[in-house]
Amino acid sequence: MYVYFSYHELGIYDLPTIIDYVLYATGREKIFYVGHSEGTTQFLVMTSEKPEYNSKIILMIGLAPAAFSGNIRGPVTKLAKLTYLGVENLTVIIGHVPAGASWKQFVHYGQGYINAGRFRQYDYGDNDKNLRIYNSTTPPDYQLEKITAPIVLFSSDNDWLATTKDVELLSTKLNSIVLHYKISMNTTFNHYDFIWGKSSLQIVSQPILQLLDQYQ
Repeated sequence: MYVYFSYHELGIYDLPTIIDYVLYATGREKIFYVGHSEGTTQFLVMTSEKPEYNSKIILMIGLAPAAFSGNIRGPVTKLAKLTYLGVENLTVIIGHVPAGASWKQFVHYGQGYINAGRFRQYDYGDNDKNLRIYNSTTPPDYQLEKITAPIVLFSSDNDWLATTKDVELLSTKLNSIVLHYKISMNTTFNHYDFIWGKSSLQIVSQPILQLLDQYQ
């Protein structure tokens, strides 16, 4: 069931399937990839766990990239602590999260908040189960050094979910960043403004179009 998927399963199953379908339907060998928030998480999972997909990407553009989550701020930290404590009752979780997401996704991000500085696979909270799945009592880190696709990051100083500290940590782990747009002149530009903000056309969309032309 979808409810048992975290961003790991979406990154190793769903996203590769979508990319392969697009390549098949268009007859192209490579695509541009633009992802926001968890869309960047899934991409990082895919290209680190299935590095053969790096060669299928012309350019990855990551908006508000979410990987490390040890410095998130605001009410979402309460949810992170809640999921870490093992609360899996759907009635409780649904009262705190938006539609269309599974509890396992939030547990996974919550683990990143509790274990700051780590971007790793899902911790089942059971040494025996972890050992059976990972051959280790602790889940392995994602091997970001395997990512070779060119990457452009967009981040904002006012983002409480993809915070400056966490994005900077991510940027030190990636070897293929070609550009990092840091939005600091607009102190109110937050995580969702990348998609819904009135100023996103000028701040985000226009630079993206220029990048697509440049790498075409």
